[in-house]
Amino acid sequence: MLPPFYYCCARDLPLVAQAADSGACDTDAPGSFVAWLARRRPVYAMEMAGQRYDIGDRESYALVQKLFPRT
Repeated sequence: MLPPFYYCCARDLPLVAQAADSGACDTDAPGSFVAWLARRRPVYAMEMAGQRYDIGDRESYALVQKLFPRT
C-alpha cells in the first residue's frame, strides 16, 4: 500500500487551523483532517502513478539515499 499524498486548495487552508483548534482531528494524522473536511465540503481522490518512498526514520532515509545517489 502506498502512503497517501494530500493536496488542499487555498480556500481550504483556513479550515486546517479551525479543525485543529476545535480538537476535531488529530494534528499528527493528516487523514483525520480529510475526514473532517469531507463532512463539510466535497473531497476528491485520485490514484497517482509512479513510486513514492515514506521516509519516516533513519533507515528508510538511508535506503532512499542508496537508491538515488547524488551525482
